[in-house]
Amino acid sequence: MSIIRVPIDASHIPEAERGRQRVRVALRADDEITSHVVAVHAGRAEVEFDVETKGAVTIAVGPESSDAADLFRRNTPTITVRPTRGAASPAYHVSPILIPRPIWEWWLIWCRTFTITGQIVGVDGNPVPGAQVTASDVDWFWWWSSTTAVGSAITDATGHFTIQFTWCCGWLPWYWWDLRFWRLDPILVEKIEPVLELNPSLRVSAPNPKLALHFSDFNPQPDPPGRLARARLAGSSNALSPATLPALREKLLSALPSVPEFERLRLWPWYPWTPWFDCDPDIIFKVTQTCGGLNKVIVSESVWDARLDIPTHLNVTLAASPEACTLPPDPGQPEGDCFLFTQACGVPASEIGLTCDTATSPPSTDALAGLVDPGGSDRPFTGQVSISGQFGSSAVADYYGLTYRPAACPNGAAFQPVPTAALRTFTRIYFDATLPYPNQWIYVDFPPTPKTSGGGTVTVYEGRQFFEDNSPPANWGSVMTGRSWTYNVDTVALIESSGFFVDGAFEFQVVGYTANADGTLTAHGPLDGCGAPGEDGLNDNNDFALYFDNPVASQTKPLASVDQIKFNGVNLPPCGIQRFTPGEAFSFEVDLTASDGEGFLDEYTLSLQHGAGGPVTIIPIGPGTTLAGSGGALVGPTYGAAITQGAVRPRWFGGSMVFSVADARSLFPESCAYELILNVYKRNIVDCSGGDEYYATAFYSFTVLFE
Repeated sequence: MSIIRVPIDASHIPEAERGRQRVRVALRADDEITSHVVAVHAGRAEVEFDVETKGAVTIAVGPESSDAADLFRRNTPTITVRPTRGAASPAYHVSPILIPRPIWEWWLIWCRTFTITGQIVGVDGNPVPGAQVTASDVDWFWWWSSTTAVGSAITDATGHFTIQFTWCCGWLPWYWWDLRFWRLDPILVEKIEPVLELNPSLRVSAPNPKLALHFSDFNPQPDPPGRLARARLAGSSNALSPATLPALREKLLSALPSVPEFERLRLWPWYPWTPWFDCDPDIIFKVTQTCGGLNKVIVSESVWDARLDIPTHLNVTLAASPEACTLPPDPGQPEGDCFLFTQACGVPASEIGLTCDTATSPPSTDALAGLVDPGGSDRPFTGQVSISGQFGSSAVADYYGLTYRPAACPNGAAFQPVPTAALRTFTRIYFDATLPYPNQWIYVDFPPTPKTSGGGTVTVYEGRQFFEDNSPPANWGSVMTGRSWTYNVDTVALIESSGFFVDGAFEFQVVGYTANADGTLTAHGPLDGCGAPGEDGLNDNNDFALYFDNPVASQTKPLASVDQIKFNGVNLPPCGIQRFTPGEAFSFEVDLTASDGEGFLDEYTLSLQHGAGGPVTIIPIGPGTTLAGSGGALVGPTYGAAITQGAVRPRWFGGSMVFSVADARSLFPESCAYELILNVYKRNIVDCSGGDEYYATAFYSFTVLFE
């Protein structure tokens, strides 16, 4: 047994500072580590160890907050002491271990508690609940990066989260390095490779997951006169480690250009890199959410998003991808026993044409009833159409149905029930804050259901309020402690128009029913509208219009065709070769067809592409070009332009067009293969998609040679 006394000298620490932390003294003898904690108020202290050893011992000192074993992995005062020879039992003499003031102050930030608070919001600005947020420290050099998760949390119903973690620093470089898993980072590769191309004499090994850099000699040819001589590196292969980085950095810097962006990011070798001494983490976030039946990544940050040297208290707002499920605010309810039509396929009611019998100001006609953006794009609905609206606060609508009639001016036709087969099931989602993550998202189907009413059968949907009243517990609308609707909140029906409605405009009404104890329903007729059309022509009086257009399969695509091209009035067939002398002027003509037999043509574009460049649009036309129609066709090339040319809303059929340019030299700048690309689009909103679902594309390839 040996007694080892370790004196500590803290006299260099101001007396007022000595009480801020106590000192841990650790001793390692063979494979055993022991430690004691001592106060240094008096400026000096001594720690005594009683150990079973006859060999050398290693002693390290650090702050009390450090683990004893970690003291031997950190850059801190450490000494090795060997026993005095000749003694009957091993004797150890330990000189006082001096604690300089810089070391003392560094110890104060060796291990600190960091708190990150924040909120996740969706693209609609609403909070993202029930999502797992993971914060990671990220390190990077050259084209590799390494992430270490520091903490995670689940967002509450308001999208907020709190992550708290302890961050320690001061590690010995080799230990810090061994703890990291490095991966090839495609973003860093994309940034660095163009910089390397600026110096073709510098040959560096291609990006590889292996943590090594290989260098070849610079081009040994002499530099051109008048230019600075380039530095040359000896050929080498270097496995990367803290010990090799300084020499490699010095060599690389002599051959790489200055890149301020890389210096700002602290990217090695443009920035001196010693992350083992970094006491302030660099944080990125990854957020996942189990919603829609899949676990989706809705936030994924890279090294380019890193928050450098965060403070001990950080607050962030993270923007989620469009795939995130959000919690919309309570939309409220209109007053009374009424129904308020709000939208169809996500299009606000104010952007859907009114029927003549509901319009006030501005006046509307039967021709534009039910079309989206009436007087603008005049788009019809095709396929499935979702209808949304709000029931009044006292609406009698435990169940409800839909009735319709063709739109006409004037209109004396009776409303009829929407065909049962045309009604489809829709799904709502609610978030339950009382359930454990990730099972907080509940899906509820609302199918069209046959019910008995007045001795007959009606097809109805269950009202959302009625569902809530009969689905305990009664915690609906309590965001933090209950259930809140998140998806299809105000959807009231899903209609399949194809096969059940002829093309044209229809008026719709919502009919209310109350549920009886025996399961039958009592009809109450159409609900009143929650108001009357306002100055903006809002469809809000429970007499709203939808225009359906369901083309047969052969009409879903418009006609797109590049029929022929001409140089100097002479036809050039597809794959043909046109020859000119350099500088020769020549004309160019394209005969094309862009049409729609239904008259719902939206627009067409013509582009010319060659070489590695992207397509250059030549229709819509520019200076020096003309566009003419054949056989009375209105050329457009957009629906709006066709209206100014005499198209009668809502139809524009298009037809055959001739594009020409008197001097086409600017369109054909070099000898190359060229391709014309004609894209033609219809205006239909198909299955509630806002994109151009119905379109056609035509191509025409040829070659121009200047010789």
